[in-house]
Amino acid sequence: MIPKTPPVMTYEQAMEEAQRCLLCHDAPCSTDCGAGTDPARFIRQFRMGNLKGAIRTIRENNILGAVCAYVCPTCRLCGRGCIRAGLDVPIRIREIQAFLMEWERKNGLSEAYAPEPDGRQIAIVGSGPAGLSAAAMLARNGYQAVIFEKDPLPGGTLRYGIPGHRLPEKVLDYETDILRAMGVDFRCGVEVAGADAAKMLLTKGFDAVFLAPGLERSRALNVEGSDALGLYSWKEFLRALKHPQDAPAPLKRLRGKRVAVIGGGAVAMDCAVSARLAGADRVYCLSLEAVEELPADQDEVLAAVECGVRFRPNTRVTGFIKDKKGRVTGLRGEEIRWIKPGLYIPDNAAGVPGSSFEMPADYVVLAIGAGFSGEQDCLLSDVKRPGAFVAVRGETMKTSARRIYAGGDITGPNRTVASCIMDGKRAAEEMIKALPLSAPVVITRPARPSLEVEFCGIR
Repeated sequence: MIPKTPPVMTYEQAMEEAQRCLLCHDAPCSTDCGAGTDPARFIRQFRMGNLKGAIRTIRENNILGAVCAYVCPTCRLCGRGCIRAGLDVPIRIREIQAFLMEWERKNGLSEAYAPEPDGRQIAIVGSGPAGLSAAAMLARNGYQAVIFEKDPLPGGTLRYGIPGHRLPEKVLDYETDILRAMGVDFRCGVEVAGADAAKMLLTKGFDAVFLAPGLERSRALNVEGSDALGLYSWKEFLRALKHPQDAPAPLKRLRGKRVAVIGGGAVAMDCAVSARLAGADRVYCLSLEAVEELPADQDEVLAAVECGVRFRPNTRVTGFIKDKKGRVTGLRGEEIRWIKPGLYIPDNAAGVPGSSFEMPADYVVLAIGAGFSGEQDCLLSDVKRPGAFVAVRGETMKTSARRIYAGGDITGPNRTVASCIMDGKRAAEEMIKALPLSAPVVITRPARPSLEVEFCGIR
């Protein structure tokens, strides 16, 4: 069984790992960071003993530096091109970053200062990584960022979707507190909804709007028995396990039960591992893809294997079995083969004759993707959506509507926390260009203690 909270390196362990870095002149790790952080620089600063400088490098690029240290898929981002891999294994960049962020928290080294706002107000809809990132950059540059979040606490999927064994809630709380200290106004429990809601914000004193509400509706399977009780979306399942006080009664009784998770991505692995940690006896992960084809990263799949999750690859669900009370008792499925190699989509799957099976299950979790809810369709009616997502102009994050920007999951598929953070930064940069302040901002930093001493009457 894997631990419930990820361990953080000690100073000695982090320094030993940093000493392995080859200090590349043209470091590939620094070009592959989705959030625009410079790992080569902060590792070099740390090696030289400049912990505060290393922390500053991370924070200036990424206000969610600690969150990313826990959840970023470094194996396909900054760690992918690490030259050290040619000798043994890549540098454990994420672990070094986690140590530095924890050092900052424990020693009160945060330097996330911001000037007094200069009158410009920006409305941000959603407090996920894109919204938080945009708010940080705006606050640093003298703009009043106001975040509207319909849930009671900020964080979006970071708080209600990513399980505690991957991201301790105290880490997210610490970083949202930093944003509050910078002057960001969080208005939680306030939903921005309706066909003209975004444009209405522009008439209420806001100079621009950044839409980053995430994707709210989990995709469902249109098969026989899909109305059975005991079927849950990945969103409600993970939220219930992370915040059990708000969970439906059935999800408080997972111990000793059988759980079937449908899907093969990172979210499916989170659901499967979370179910095991909650005490489920048998957890099955059913996916169209073979194990080597799973969209989840290798370390996520390995964590599920170590946790005792049983995999049923190259399989699709054809129906759910219900009892007389309408509760799910199992599922029906069949093995599949790919019609066209390398195309991992449902329409490319063909059933294998004679491979049908039935599997008992007390709970079923659907983790096969997400889309727009009806409320979001209404909210986003102001902006063009030529396909499945909101259209934005290049890297400016501008939508078709004037002074309305968008970022995060609503603008494209397969987003990571790091790529959403970059969306927020890009949107903030464009808003700053389009809405210049009347005067340069001045950041007042706290006075530092004097280092003078008296020696023989001389200071």
